[in-house]
Amino acid sequence: MAHNGTVAKFSLYRHSEAEGRRISTLTGSFPFTSFRVRMTENGISQQPHNKKGSVLIIALWILALLVIFAVGLGHRAAINLKLSGYQKDRLKSNYLARGGLALAILELKNDSTTDFDSLNEAWSTGLDINNNNIFKKIIINDKYPKDIVTVASLDDESANKFICLTDEERKINLNKISDANTEKQVEQIFLKTGLESADIGAIIAIIKKWAGVKPVDAADPDKDIFKKARLKVPEELLFILEYFYTQKDGSDKARDKAQGLYLKVKDYFTVYGSTGKININTASQEVLNAVVVATDPLAQGLTDKIINYRDNTAPFKSDADVDAFITTTGLSGNEQTAMNSMKANSIAYKSNNFKIESVGDTGKVSKRIIAIFDRSNKEIVKWHEK
Repeated sequence: MAHNGTVAKFSLYRHSEAEGRRISTLTGSFPFTSFRVRMTENGISQQPHNKKGSVLIIALWILALLVIFAVGLGHRAAINLKLSGYQKDRLKSNYLARGGLALAILELKNDSTTDFDSLNEAWSTGLDINNNNIFKKIIINDKYPKDIVTVASLDDESANKFICLTDEERKINLNKISDANTEKQVEQIFLKTGLESADIGAIIAIIKKWAGVKPVDAADPDKDIFKKARLKVPEELLFILEYFYTQKDGSDKARDKAQGLYLKVKDYFTVYGSTGKININTASQEVLNAVVVATDPLAQGLTDKIINYRDNTAPFKSDADVDAFITTTGLSGNEQTAMNSMKANSIAYKSNNFKIESVGDTGKVSKRIIAIFDRSNKEIVKWHEK
């Protein structure tokens, strides 16, 4: 018997004494590894191959599969634990942010100066009468020092400068653009960006159509684009600017141009408040200057005088304080006229709409809530989470 690779070949003979030679009686082949052949007196005996090695290999395969299964199960369990921890931190940070929002609203409700609002008050500075932070990085529970609340936006990270609550009525109200004074103020803000007067006029016309204060021509092919209702959020101005640039230059770069212009002017406009008047105590220099120039272009020096007086002498609490400012500050004739006109038409001393930005942070997950609170009606008029 011989084998070649995995195949064995065999031949069986019987001896013939009469003929004096071997006579082949059986030939064949079989897989060499499947069984072995043993010659006996009674003929061929086929025996099974030794199975000990096969059992060992099967056992090792089963063991390997079990190990793979166990590793996969452990990995899945670890992922589920991480997800569970994330959900816990996410929920905690959400409640921390909500707590900060409630704290800010409480501070506004407890404001002791009921007749005016200024930048020197606790809601703006974030400091109590003892100069302790009431909004910045508050630890709710000493057992969890990583869980903090900050009611402010980080204006300058390098200087660690926080802006706490923001007075929305320190800005120009786009929903009051039908008023001639407001329209002039909006024009002044856009002039500072370098826009041409014709482009500014076109933008103002679109704002009026969008806000529903100017009729839309029935023959206008874009008549259905305009909202024709008051703006609910300041970000609607971005859509207005994109429409303007699309009409002017085409749609290729309209979005980028609109975004660039919006970033330049967004801090000066709001859509909240019922009067459209601007708080003289909290308005920025850019907004105050727009109000002054819109009232009288020859009274530009009035802006710095107002800011110096409110910051270093006293905030304006009533018309009587404005009269005292006019008589004691040495204003020019144009400045006096402008100030009296502003007192009658453009400025206020108290605000009711405030922007609150509250951040809850667990060290792993943070939650930011931005809300607009109407103090006069005691309601949240805008809510945004991110």
